[in-house]
Amino acid sequence: MSSQPVFKGSLMQATQAVKGATWPVQPWGGRCRWLAATMIFALAGCVHQPTARAAAQSVLIVAQTREPISLNPILEGGYVGNELGSLCFSYLLRIDDRMRLGPEIAREVPSLQNGGISRDGMTITYRLRRGVRWDDGAPLTSADVVFSYHAIMNPRNLVPAGRIGYDRIASVRALDPYTVRVVLARPFSALLSYFFASDENYAILPAHVLARYSDVNHVAFDGRPVCSGPYSVTGWQRGDHLTFAANPTYWRGRPKIGRLVLRFVPNRQTAVDQLRTGEAGAYFDADASAFPQLSSLRGITLARTPTGDFATMQFNTTASPTNDVRVRRAIVLASNFPAIVPKVTQGAYTFAHATRGWFGWAYAPAIHIPAYDPRAAAALLDAAGWTRGLGGVRFKDGRRLQVEMIMRNDEPAIIATAVYLQQALAELGIVVSIKTYIPPQFVEVTGPAAQGRFNVLMERQLANLDPDASNWVACDPREPHGNNYARYCNPAVDRLDADALRTFDRTRRLADYAAVQRLIAADLPVIALWEADELDAYTTRLHGFSSSYQSPFWNVAAWSLSGSR
Repeated sequence: MSSQPVFKGSLMQATQAVKGATWPVQPWGGRCRWLAATMIFALAGCVHQPTARAAAQSVLIVAQTREPISLNPILEGGYVGNELGSLCFSYLLRIDDRMRLGPEIAREVPSLQNGGISRDGMTITYRLRRGVRWDDGAPLTSADVVFSYHAIMNPRNLVPAGRIGYDRIASVRALDPYTVRVVLARPFSALLSYFFASDENYAILPAHVLARYSDVNHVAFDGRPVCSGPYSVTGWQRGDHLTFAANPTYWRGRPKIGRLVLRFVPNRQTAVDQLRTGEAGAYFDADASAFPQLSSLRGITLARTPTGDFATMQFNTTASPTNDVRVRRAIVLASNFPAIVPKVTQGAYTFAHATRGWFGWAYAPAIHIPAYDPRAAAALLDAAGWTRGLGGVRFKDGRRLQVEMIMRNDEPAIIATAVYLQQALAELGIVVSIKTYIPPQFVEVTGPAAQGRFNVLMERQLANLDPDASNWVACDPREPHGNNYARYCNPAVDRLDADALRTFDRTRRLADYAAVQRLIAADLPVIALWEADELDAYTTRLHGFSSSYQSPFWNVAAWSLSGSR
């Protein structure tokens, strides 16, 4: 049987070259040869001749602005890490579309009632599902969970999302091939949503593939992983696209959509344009600035899902001049966030209740950051010794008042916010420089965020289902141990966090987290700018889609595609 032709250009070039290249033409002379979609996706071997509709049902192209650094989920962070975990890997527990933590590879959520959590809360037992396999045929067992924990804690591995939660563990043991026992070193009531749950980036890794390596930073697996999830990786053309094929051995059953393609586009406008032309069938986690355009597209459903996604402004509390709380407070007082946020998000979001995105069920609505008051801001800077000089710029000890703002280059609403702040702070006498970075540069452990090369960092964050705030504001979780980019350290906050994590009593935890929010509002290491829904735009041909708190792909195996638009 003859081999198939392979298109040598990019996926985008191929799609543009063949109008409507998501369905096959009829085979020539009875030979099993495909054009268009098969050249794009390089399907090997002969298959039965399908109809155009059947072929249209087999492929979903998703446009997105973020490309992974690695396909190893412990080396990736944030949205893309959760994306990989949902598509290619498995978790012990996962969050559904009703913000509930439920079982995945674990047969049940451990609790006091079912004996999975010990009475003192220090021991958690997970009982695993049988019959789950890696796509190379090996069974997924408790040995994989134990190995994955040690891989995360291995100091040689460049883990970008920190080790919070995992660093509270004394031991992880396999009692038998399908039972894992976790013993805590200190109380941590948030563990269930951290330990290999979809509330965290870390999915379970295959021990039989990776245990031989001293670290996993540069191994073949990172570009072509062995998977246990609904889809397997079949190709990664860096800078262009990543292709997944339905995993026929997936324990829930083979997914209905045969192939998913994540197409990497340079910006949100390209993603919107490709939805409009039909070159892409979905654009998930869309930037808020695209809201009006997405709302007007024909044949496209726009879904809004409450999430733990919130935009933040984080001050480096160890770098001058933002190490002075008076300067931080003056910047906040001079920033008219209630007016700015609706403008930069095209009316999608507001500043009101932004902190709810961070603290979830523990949000304390009565606690507010300082309200817009530019006169009070100027008085604060005067009192701090920053006086106006030539051109209205403020100086102190011969040094001008200058702050550096950093952000990713793929978040237009964040960038627009920075531009508004630059103008507002110039009127106050503060010089603002804005630097943007491509996502891989921004999130890597040697990048500006982790290394503290900024005064103000602005980005979207993904909060956990549990309101534990220690990952962002406790003294310990600085890179590489967490996401405390502000380098904030207040022993009172640490004591409150520790008390909240010592108990499963929600009333006590609510009181602790309200006190944490009060201290943060006073010290201003971090403020939330808006609470974001996830905006997911997709073709009306896609059925079964419902985004969850953490990932639009949480139930991807249940999706299906109907005929052409």
